Amino acid sequence: MMTTRINRCALTLATLLAALPLGVAAAEPLDLELAFSQNQLRRMEQPDLSRDGRWLAYEVYAPPERAPGSDLEAEPRYLPNGTPASSVGLQLLVTGVADGNVRAVCAAGVNCWRPSISPDGRLLAYYSDQGGYPQLYVYDLAAGTSRRACEAPVKAKLWAVDTPLWSPDGKELYVPLTPGLKPPEPPVSAAQAAEKAAGPTVTVYRTKAAAAAEEAPPEVRPMTEFWLKENNSEIAAVNVASGEVRVVVAADSEPRPAFFTLSPDGRWIAYSSLWRSTGESSSTFVYDISVVPTARNDKLVRAPQKEDTTRI
Repeated sequence: MMTTRINRCALTLATLLAALPLGVAAAEPLDLELAFSQNQLRRMEQPDLSRDGRWLAYEVYAPPERAPGSDLEAEPRYLPNGTPASSVGLQLLVTGVADGNVRAVCAAGVNCWRPSISPDGRLLAYYSDQGGYPQLYVYDLAAGTSRRACEAPVKAKLWAVDTPLWSPDGKELYVPLTPGLKPPEPPVSAAQAAEKAAGPTVTVYRTKAAAAAEEAPPEVRPMTEFWLKENNSEIAAVNVASGEVRVVVAADSEPRPAFFTLSPDGRWIAYSSLWRSTGESSSTFVYDISVVPTARNDKLVRAPQKEDTTRI
């Protein structure tokens, strides 16, 4: 099945590339402005083929007239609104595999990226910053209409490791969100509520020095701060019908989440943590891999840390 899926996807993309007009005769020199403005299928993007083989969704890159963030002092990796600079100029296209008809998911000039087709082949999830910042959208493949799935800002990443993931029943989408959302409070029993209402039974006294030490923020190394800013995110489940957002892993969890994937049965999320140094003078970095339940009442499993040989 995997071989058929890849071959069919490659064949369709090859057909599309062959059909792209160059605008000039092959024998004539290609104007530089025209060459650099040609639409491209970049290898870093990942097309998605529906399970029934009816739809192919893929990203096409149209180089913008001005470089993203050209009005800023330095070339940015992210724009101020949270859009990755590498996603500026990306457009989503959908092709009917049987008839070859091609449709644009978003209006011309709108950035949209990371296609993900639902298990039943009816909906296409993607990201777009048309509302001012990256958000999750859903496109009805039959009707050809889009709607915003929720208001929460997506923590978009530079690489295709942040694709929205569908639950097996197609009712929820798991996405990385910008830190700041609060997880729901756990249910409180009547006994716990009564105990809380009765007030504390122990008074703790601290010296001014101890209180100041507790309030002082921990020191953050520059590289750790950089990784936090670029990769740390909430892992949340978005109800496709209602837009309700449920935080599965908070951004300040230990270990802090960076990239994640979903188990085939939809019961577990595995995520890698942010990289961290093994010592002040060490150039070796490690990260943790954790497995957490998508439901609230399953047992938490945490894998041992894995060493990475990346050195800087």
